[in-house]
Amino acid sequence: MPSYIPAVGQADIAIHNGSRTEIKRFDAVVSAAGANTLIAAVAGKKFLLRSLSLRALGSPVAVHFKTQDSNAPLLGTDAAHPQALDKTSTTAPAQIILPSNSDGWAATAAPNKALEIVLGAAEAVAVLGSYIEID
Repeated sequence: MPSYIPAVGQADIAIHNGSRTEIKRFDAVVSAAGANTLIAAVAGKKFLLRSLSLRALGSPVAVHFKTQDSNAPLLGTDAAHPQALDKTSTTAPAQIILPSNSDGWAATAAPNKALEIVLGAAEAVAVLGSYIEID
């Protein structure tokens, strides 16, 4: 009798360094000034961002990404070089989209740390994306 393996959708699995890994997703509306956790820390793992979308929902706001407890730049942004968002597109783009990238856009700097988005003011920003956990 043949044995059957349950099918897994191609969109659910990625190959990274020769190993199968699950593609995970996050979505949030963040509005607190300062650091906001997007992906909680996982023991022994870093996060490789595969896609990302940001959309301003309120007044203009500066945002940047970071690994928890680190000020190292992530996605070309840091406290000194944030990305501006403006719902009206008057002073900055209203939305930024990094489409699916199987090689990833950026990885967090250290294992056991959360991925955070930092808002320069208490303005709402919608964030969604996908990632894989890596060693």
